[in-house]
Amino acid sequence: MKIVVNLLLAICSSCLLVAQREIAFIADTQKPLELERVMKKNEHNERATDLLFSFIARRQPAALFLLGDIVGKGSSQESWKKIDTFLTALKQNEISYHAIQGNHEYMFNAKKDKANFRQRFGSFEDNINVQCIDSLAIIMVNSNFSRLSAGETHAMLARYALAMDSLQKLTYIESIIVCTHHAPYTNSKVVEPSEKVQQLIVPKYLSTPKANLFISGHAHLMEIFRQSGKYFCVIGGGGGIRQDARVGERQRYSDLSANITHYRYFYCTVQLQHNVLHVSVHGINDGEREERSEEILSIRQHKESESKIDCDETEK
Repeated sequence: MKIVVNLLLAICSSCLLVAQREIAFIADTQKPLELERVMKKNEHNERATDLLFSFIARRQPAALFLLGDIVGKGSSQESWKKIDTFLTALKQNEISYHAIQGNHEYMFNAKKDKANFRQRFGSFEDNINVQCIDSLAIIMVNSNFSRLSAGETHAMLARYALAMDSLQKLTYIESIIVCTHHAPYTNSKVVEPSEKVQQLIVPKYLSTPKANLFISGHAHLMEIFRQSGKYFCVIGGGGGIRQDARVGERQRYSDLSANITHYRYFYCTVQLQHNVLHVSVHGINDGEREERSEEILSIRQHKESESKIDCDETEK
């Protein structure tokens, strides 16, 4: 019980009990590597990322969540300069920011990669980062399973399950959003859907009533899937090299985003209003300099009648 109480207190300390504000999510803002530049034509990726960053700062969300592959070379201080400038601007505008590692944050020198990431975003216990913004809870889970030891993976999954169960019981939390870098489902021709995320992260998401949105990156696409009645969004449009999707009979999964505008570069926002979680995309295409926006999902919240744990519950 002591562990549960400590977790609840830690969660409560970051919660802001006011009307729900807009929260932004972006993934795969990494600068293309030299090899990628040789293989793909210049699509002005870095300029597009700069524009997205400026749009987010101008939008003034309550918080920004970066879902991995933030830079091309996580071990290089030079690679972080642009991100550092952006993070400074967020601080100045009192916009909180949170991140989780992608594969690029492990790619070249694991020790330096981790040090640079922690310098900017801190270290979170057992590879789980839990944040509450108003009545929304966001759980970020490290999906780099090949970089984690068996002990680290076990501890992470235990803490993930505990956090989900605790948040489910908190009266003021209306919705839980789960985030990983690697996408459990994608039709990308370049990267595979993560079987580990499917096996180890998705089941708890599906079985938790308040959890109704799963956001990931890694695939440089906008995709929306519905599995077992719940939604999965892939939002890897922050500036990485273009990836094409499987279409028609070659699709692995039915993509619900066919009827929305697909932007080359984009980020997403969520906002809870009147028991409905609104998910919007904000993006540009090659050569454009002004963002366009479109709502892509509206998810009605689950309501329960059973008793729940309050913030001030003490150990018994």
